Amino acid sequence: MTSPDIETARSLFLKGQRNEAIALLAVGEGSEDAPARLHSQFGEFLLMEGRKGEALQAFSRSLEKDPRDYVSLLNLGILSLDASRVDHAVRFFQECLQVSPTSSEAWNNLGVTFQRAGRPADSVGCYVRALSLRPGFVDAMVNLSFAHHQCGDLDEALDAAEKALGLAPSNPVAHWHRGLALLSAGRLREGFAEYEWRMRHPQFEKMYAPFLSLAKPLWDGRVRPGKTLYVYAEQGLGDSLQFCRLLPLVASKGMTVVFECPQDLVRLVNQLPGVQVVPNGHLVEGAYDFHCPLLSLLHLIAFDTESIPADVPLLRVKPEWRKEVVLAPRGGFRVGLCWKGNPSHSDDLHRSAPLEAMHALRGVKGVEFVNLQKEATPQELHAFGDIATYEDSLADVAARAALVNQMHLVVTVDTAVAHIAGVLGVPCWTLLGRACDWRWGTQALDTPWYPGMRLFRQRTHGDWAELMDRVKQELVASVPPGVVGGDSLRSCRSLFGTDAL
Repeated sequence: MTSPDIETARSLFLKGQRNEAIALLAVGEGSEDAPARLHSQFGEFLLMEGRKGEALQAFSRSLEKDPRDYVSLLNLGILSLDASRVDHAVRFFQECLQVSPTSSEAWNNLGVTFQRAGRPADSVGCYVRALSLRPGFVDAMVNLSFAHHQCGDLDEALDAAEKALGLAPSNPVAHWHRGLALLSAGRLREGFAEYEWRMRHPQFEKMYAPFLSLAKPLWDGRVRPGKTLYVYAEQGLGDSLQFCRLLPLVASKGMTVVFECPQDLVRLVNQLPGVQVVPNGHLVEGAYDFHCPLLSLLHLIAFDTESIPADVPLLRVKPEWRKEVVLAPRGGFRVGLCWKGNPSHSDDLHRSAPLEAMHALRGVKGVEFVNLQKEATPQELHAFGDIATYEDSLADVAARAALVNQMHLVVTVDTAVAHIAGVLGVPCWTLLGRACDWRWGTQALDTPWYPGMRLFRQRTHGDWAELMDRVKQELVASVPPGVVGGDSLRSCRSLFGTDAL
């Protein structure tokens, strides 16, 4: 197939005749003497049609003909990153830069890959290089803001986000990253205003689209006594638990508040004063006057650090729930462990710890470990050793809360378990990666959201071993003498500044 034929296919594709363009190139694609350019162009067409597997094969055939084909190297890097094959993506982008050292796109993509690999400091240099080659590169400037944020450099993160907005004032991702940096810096009112752009973020807009298309208007924050406000849960269970405290504030002003949330959460949150709780899909269409995503209340109520409602417990375990989770009378200082969150979470790399890191806690005298990890495998539990598990008894979050409420101490990564302990007032040590979520700030060892919770932070990206050594030292020093099962639960909790039961 000749170059004019490839150009004809491109012309057809640009005119919207995509199937014809792909069919034209497919004829020559099977030929032994097809040039690398044909394979790479065929791969690009397939990729734009979402046919990733076939595109990967086409790019691979292109590299067999020409190992320095820039287009194929770049796209194989993108496909590798999309498949979470980070090491492969780094290699492809680095080879791409050997072919074209001035490719701003390749430098930007390499930076994204380093961030996905937990190397934000390395990604900063890539974005700076991309911007030196292409000063108006908005995506690279936004990514630079995020990388600075992950490094804990909030001033630089804000500066980069504001430069990106200078180039593209309506860029939702730039606004979102500016909001995250402001929130991490404790500038809550400004941050929550910017956080509203999340609903237009390309990563999240499909999630919000059904709500934003509702016939009734979004709530503007003005209290209208007698009117009904429909609030819907968003993001994870932990977010719903942390921010459901806002709902009674609205109800107390005279509005009827209906909160829609996952079925798994209904029993626990169905005790919020003045709030009607319904499971997802059970709200009568139109039976409300205004609607609002839960986290937008943070902006509409104009929160700041001093006004956070933080009286604990925010929620309580009902006596009948305790009967669902009966602990074996083993005695000892009960420490609940949770080491990983949702693997599909976009920041799971920085949130979840390897189970091996938790092994540092084994052997602490007087401690009885209890598994709080959802869907822990038999292999994981066996590898840890002496740890009790009651997973089969946990029908929903209320039952899990009943288990958490019987712990002297919870040690967990940043996941829903931390929030369950927090709203119940159970002593909790939350383990944070070096690049952590905005709600935990950047330096504090406590949090205004949950009085009594302690934060343990990584000192180096990815170094869970050093963090767990510190946790072990604290645990050894915290186990009181003569602990005997549940009879001493309240007295033990008083040592941590709480006796909520």
